[in-house]
Amino acid sequence: MKPNNEQRGMLLKCAGVARFTWNWAIAKRNELYRDGIIVNAIDQHKEINALKKTDLKWMKEVSKWIPQESLRNLDRTWDKYNKGNILGIPKFKKKGKHDSFRVGAPITVKPNGVKLPKLGYIRIKEDTRRFMGRILAATVNRDVDRWFVNIDVVYSKDVEKNLIGGIIGVDLGVTDFAVIYDGEKMDKYQAPRPLVNNLRRVKKASRRLSKKKLGSKNFKKEKIVVGKLHRKMRNQRKDFLSKLTSSLAKTKSMIVMEDLPTLGLIRNPKLAKSIADMGWGKFRQMLEYKAEWYGSKLVKIGRYEPSSKTCSECGSINSELVLNNRIWICQECGVTHDRDENAAKNIRKLGLSNTAGSAEIQACGVTVRPILNKASNGEAGSGRRCKPHRTEAHSVKSDVL
Repeated sequence: MKPNNEQRGMLLKCAGVARFTWNWAIAKRNELYRDGIIVNAIDQHKEINALKKTDLKWMKEVSKWIPQESLRNLDRTWDKYNKGNILGIPKFKKKGKHDSFRVGAPITVKPNGVKLPKLGYIRIKEDTRRFMGRILAATVNRDVDRWFVNIDVVYSKDVEKNLIGGIIGVDLGVTDFAVIYDGEKMDKYQAPRPLVNNLRRVKKASRRLSKKKLGSKNFKKEKIVVGKLHRKMRNQRKDFLSKLTSSLAKTKSMIVMEDLPTLGLIRNPKLAKSIADMGWGKFRQMLEYKAEWYGSKLVKIGRYEPSSKTCSECGSINSELVLNNRIWICQECGVTHDRDENAAKNIRKLGLSNTAGSAEIQACGVTVRPILNKASNGEAGSGRRCKPHRTEAHSVKSDVL
């Protein structure tokens, strides 16, 4: 978006109303919960509408949608927490951090701008002449020094049911982001590694920021510099993942990959930075919805399948294989294997052998919590059982990296 100074002030005011409503609602719910009373978004919206006539008259300066949508978002977040989809309860929001708000109709998209309730016409940098669909709502958020608007639309799209393309096995790793085998040739994709390549600049800017007086003008200027560096890294990572996932979803009829526990793997202090820099979770998320868009089929095999240890030629399992063994020789047939290439072949083979059951394959015949050796070399075996969070972090890394 390209707001002028007046519009920028209104955007900050809208984000402030959304933040106030969120924090007010959480505080009220916590207070009522101690007394055994449970409320929802509808109850709190009625209460806040009554307060607008007395104590909260300043909230009338912004659209009525903003507090209403903020309460609905809080309801959705509580539902996710109760279902176990998020780790912690909803927290209070801080000013200047994750400033955003959501508005409903009427919203009008014009060739060079968008019209939002009580904000009027705001120019945008992107061309919207190809925009299509019925508009449902819009979310406005601030990223460092820029404002973005995300518009939710509904439109019909013809999806090719039987996409003609190859069947591939995808093995994700740290050395190579993805090793892909289609039955004939092996392709390797290198990630841009934005955090590793820009880490020196980020450290230098962070040191400068730490020396500024908190809340001063120089502090705010340096904070924008640090924020721009992080935004650049996010955009580099997102651009790489978006292009790769689109290419795979459009050209392959079936994509087979492991159901990796990314959160568990990030708990490993030696691999956390590299895995987070790669963006494995975002890669899988993009593949899931793009496969549905373009008619491709995404198959996920069990996360504890020994894809790296199993010989792709004879099927024997090398239980002595550890993470440092990038190239190994099968003791049964004598074939030399590259660890990642062998895993990609086995992943493809497992996907083909299990697609008769369902479109999404989980671990078949494999224990959910594998037993680790006492030495804990990162491989599943016999011995004591580790704690659940360590099991996720260590039992998978040798097979997927």
